[in-house]
Amino acid sequence: TTKANGATRFIPGSHLWKHDTPPAEDLCVYAELEPGDGFIMLASCYHGGSANTTTNQERLEENQYLNNSPEVLASLYDDEMLKLIGYNLSAPFLGWIKEGHPLAALGRAQPLGDMY
Repeated sequence: TTKANGATRFIPGSHLWKHDTPPAEDLCVYAELEPGDGFIMLASCYHGGSANTTTNQERLEENQYLNNSPEVLASLYDDEMLKLIGYNLSAPFLGWIKEGHPLAALGRAQPLGDMY
């Protein structure tokens, strides 16, 4: 990946900041990788994807379902498949949509009692 094709950007050390410290773009580092490289960081660091500013429209293989709207996905797949492609909760705080289960955002009732 490169900065131009949307490499993950992150701010090293930001996991140690106070919660009210805003991120600054000039502190970002881009995870520019060669084939076979890996990138590991603490999820509590400020991070995010970058814009693909190239003329290439390729997406990551793991995110191909993002080409479809949530409504289309909900009409095509059952709950188990939707969970496999990311419409699920992850301990301790990932996946919530509007303070609820991601499947509830698709109109499917999901109990929150045993989320993991």
